[in-house]
Amino acid sequence: MSAPPTVREIRAALEADAFIFYYQPKVSFLTGRITGGEALIRWRTPEGRIIPPAVFIQIAEDEGFISEITQRMFPRLLADYQIISALPAGGGHVAFNVSAADLQHESLVIDIESALDRNAIPPDKLRLEVTEAAALSTSPSMREWVERLVKRGVEFAMDDFGTGYSSLDAIRQLPFATLKVDQGMVREMQTSERAAMLVHANVSLAQVLGMEAVAEGIETEPIYRALMHSGCREGQGYWMSRPLPLEDYLALVKSGRTWPASHAGLLRSVLMSHVVELRRVMDWVYSARTMGPAPSTPDTVQQLTPLGERRRIAFSAWYEGAGQALRGQPAFESMRVPNEILNETYAAIQAEAARDTSPEELAPLLKKLSHYAVVLIGDLLRLESEMLLDEMRDSGPDR
Repeated sequence: MSAPPTVREIRAALEADAFIFYYQPKVSFLTGRITGGEALIRWRTPEGRIIPPAVFIQIAEDEGFISEITQRMFPRLLADYQIISALPAGGGHVAFNVSAADLQHESLVIDIESALDRNAIPPDKLRLEVTEAAALSTSPSMREWVERLVKRGVEFAMDDFGTGYSSLDAIRQLPFATLKVDQGMVREMQTSERAAMLVHANVSLAQVLGMEAVAEGIETEPIYRALMHSGCREGQGYWMSRPLPLEDYLALVKSGRTWPASHAGLLRSVLMSHVVELRRVMDWVYSARTMGPAPSTPDTVQQLTPLGERRRIAFSAWYEGAGQALRGQPAFESMRVPNEILNETYAAIQAEAARDTSPEELAPLLKKLSHYAVVLIGDLLRLESEMLLDEMRDSGPDR
């Protein structure tokens, strides 16, 4: 197919069920294992030739029938997932790309809700990837439909983050759980210091917003390792695997193949979140004392407290959860006492929200808060250094 396909040819391919999915594995930087795969559409001709989406997707979008393709492909995704989920390890999640047009109508949302209702796919196994252009095309009804799915447990990811003019506004528009760092910037990390800095800045932004960061376009081991230590949770790219036909993807998952893994990046993410939360508490205390209490209801006071309805600091969620994989390491074990003291101190500061506490009364709590927050920062940095040294020893020339 040397010339671009016509609309009639694309429609005919759709009717002939000629579109299939290839799957590109996503790899956890924490475990080095496949966590799921992104479903990428391909056109298989009667001769068996595979045509990439760049040849026909834009034409379908321009001609206004991209949503027909999406709705016809969603049942295929569900059928593929049933095969993937039957693997001994479960196969992980599947990510499905949706366009701006797909989210302008309720029909796709209804199809997804129906699939969830009949248990065709668990909500935590379905991730919908939306481009920035789609996010900027939001309408009140589109936000309502997306929020309906989020309440059901479906996660949304912003794809190609950082490629447009309004990325920051776009992540405000919809309840994204994940930012996918643009593959163009990722590919240039080895040759452009500015690109590397932008990638790290985007990862940090995701962390500050309480979102996950995923990198795509990883084509070399050095880039993989740099992202592994950046705080990204997952990555995908040719260095790990090209997009594969379903049969080959299943074989790769079944093989149990692993890639390098490290908790060092997660430690950096935890450190960032810890510092941001500390800053939020300090800012809240300052504004409450200088601008006066917010008017009104007890609920208002609760909403304005830095931890909201939570009774424990964000650090505790990691320490008592994923961090338990590091039990036994001295730096990790030394965090137990300051973690508990910080939780008690945060709770005491929250309790002051209902009182007209003077700065003199707050001073001991704030000093205690700062002291133990710094203790935890030191422990995190020490643990990170120990992990990086261990990695260097394991990957040294004598290995």
